[in-house]
Amino acid sequence: MNKVEMFENVHQEFKKRGFVTDPRGEAYGRCLYNPETNVSIHVGYIGKSSAGISVFDMSNNGMNWGEAYKKLKNGVMVRFNFNTKTFDKFYNTTYQNRVKKLNVALVD
Repeated sequence: MNKVEMFENVHQEFKKRGFVTDPRGEAYGRCLYNPETNVSIHVGYIGKSSAGISVFDMSNNGMNWGEAYKKLKNGVMVRFNFNTKTFDKFYNTTYQNRVKKLNVALVD
């Protein structure tokens, strides 16, 4: 599978979980947005065995960056390793942990 196919697969997996095309328009074609959680993801890197996925909080119905992501000391990117995790496992652990950190940062 090539990088374009991997990118599409990652996007499709997020779409199955309620993500839609980012409301900010074509310039953000690599971004998806979840209107229920106000979280946007950006698939910024696809390698042979992993994808780098940035996770941001959003405000104003997905039209503006939030504030929580600026408070994360370890950055916003999480890595999905295709060789060691299924997408379900990644989504239920690594991704959900990052969203929890965003929610904690919103309160602080």
